[in-house]
Amino acid sequence: METRSRRPKRSILHAERALQQPPKPLSDRHRSRARREKRLQWLTIGGAVLVVVVIAAIIGYGYWRNVIRLGDSTLLTIDGHSYSAEIYARYLGTRQAILTRQIQQEQALVQPTPTTKTPNIDQLMVQQSLQQLQSEQSGLSTTALTDFVEGQLVVSEANSRKLTASQAELDDALRYVMSPPQPFLAPPNGLEAAPATLPVTGTVTLDQAKQTTNGLIGKGRFLDQAQITDYILRPMVLKTKLETALAGNIPKTEEMVHARHILVATQAQADDIRSQLAKGADFATLAQKYSTDTGTKNNGGDLGWFPHGVMVSQFDQAAFSLKVGEISQPVKTQFGYHIIQVLAKDPNHPLDAQQVLQAKDQAYQGWLSKAQGDQSKVSYQISQNLIAWVQNYVSQGN
Repeated sequence: METRSRRPKRSILHAERALQQPPKPLSDRHRSRARREKRLQWLTIGGAVLVVVVIAAIIGYGYWRNVIRLGDSTLLTIDGHSYSAEIYARYLGTRQAILTRQIQQEQALVQPTPTTKTPNIDQLMVQQSLQQLQSEQSGLSTTALTDFVEGQLVVSEANSRKLTASQAELDDALRYVMSPPQPFLAPPNGLEAAPATLPVTGTVTLDQAKQTTNGLIGKGRFLDQAQITDYILRPMVLKTKLETALAGNIPKTEEMVHARHILVATQAQADDIRSQLAKGADFATLAQKYSTDTGTKNNGGDLGWFPHGVMVSQFDQAAFSLKVGEISQPVKTQFGYHIIQVLAKDPNHPLDAQQVLQAKDQAYQGWLSKAQGDQSKVSYQISQNLIAWVQNYVSQGN
């Protein structure tokens, strides 16, 4: 049976012809639309890339600022001058290095003493000095910041008073700092002041001091020579001069009493002693027999001359209200019960050398306390991150 070939459907034929024909040129409207779509596509890709770059930059800058260069952040401001965490870290590291060197010097002088032999006075002095240095070093991370603030307040106040430090004075201060510590010196109260004159023995030469300083500077992570002068030596020299300037108005005489006392633990004991004294018993004898004040009992309870404010308030009030020769009723203080006798009074008694020093220190401490508490002079921008950064910086050494 003969079959007829089937004709393709019209739609298929139309498609085949369309494929064989060249494409029609795009109209201006279609070309403009294509360009817009392509531009939008590139803008989308570019925007995404830009966002990634910006995020990466923000993260990178934050890491650089908060980790790598956190030391540039201001730690404190003193009299309008800002000091960064890095400057303080350099200061702390240098102070630490100086103390470590002094400790090593003292340790080299410590000689083992046989258990059957009593250490001589020189060894006791060395051991005491070593213990003091080690105690100072253990608390340095706490005290160094207040020392730094005090030093810059001193420099600022000295400048306002036109007090200066000569090169010779700075050189002497350097020799003092780089020398082994002097025995039997009391630990400094805050910032150490430069001595008016250098100790006769144990002080290194200027060349030796400079050589030691170069060793401390090391790789340059701590204070350099100029900074050592600005942050350590100059404040020491100017503190000495400022203390003298502030003491200029201190009177050389003061109202004082010369008194003695007997200290006991109970009211009943005090009443009994007062009764014996009223019957004519000797004050000095009873003081030696009954007083619990071991510092004065052996000399009859004699306290010497003292001005207002030295004794606790109850004792002070009683002593200055008594007449010469009068014996008080029992006076209760935090130490116990006192029987007080005034031996002499003087409204203008000369201050002795120790009292002058005390008055001088009180004048300086009064100025310092006021300056430290003035928020217009001192402000802190301390955070845990900054403190951690400083500690890490110092721990890496020089």
